[in-house]
Amino acid sequence: MVETDTIITILSASSSAAVVLSALFVLLQLRQNARLLSATLNQSKATFSLNVLERITDESFPRRRARMFLVIQKFRETEWKDAFESPEDLEVRNFAYLYELLGQMARQQIVDLEMVLDSLQYIVVRDWQVFEPHARYISQRYGIDFLAYSNFEWLAKEARLHLAHRGEEQRSGAYNELSHREQSQGAPSRWPRRKTSLPPPKTGTGS
Repeated sequence: MVETDTIITILSASSSAAVVLSALFVLLQLRQNARLLSATLNQSKATFSLNVLERITDESFPRRRARMFLVIQKFRETEWKDAFESPEDLEVRNFAYLYELLGQMARQQIVDLEMVLDSLQYIVVRDWQVFEPHARYISQRYGIDFLAYSNFEWLAKEARLHLAHRGEEQRSGAYNELSHREQSQGAPSRWPRRKTSLPPPKTGTGS
């Protein structure tokens, strides 16, 4: 005859084991849900990034870009006489604001920075070189002590670093001996995402 104390001990051990197994199951389920959520977020970010970058390939983009070049050249030649808040000034700001928003969204990790930089390449660097004097003019006219379109500037700086790293990869010949299949399976990973020492992003004026 099994003693009562023995039965209680066995039941208690079984109960404890059941609790442990239940906790393990919940933990595994939480980890699985976290992986699924992470994959969903990454997919959503990639899709959103592609949707945003579609604007760069729109046929209106090169026309608006060329217009910015011409208008700012005119402003420089006239030393920005009567430029402030003129139709041409606002037109140029509107085009530059595309880069400002891309920079802001990349800094807040709404879009994938590396995808943006791979898509824009040298374009954002050159366009900031053209627009920077106008950004400084806007800051001076509004009497603000920071550079207008600072997220545009940040994006251009990140693009310069990105291009420099890619040049290092090409010069090192890291991919020269790899076939397409080998690249997809064993190619060196991209450089780690850089940490910027710049201050948190400022929201644009939208003007």
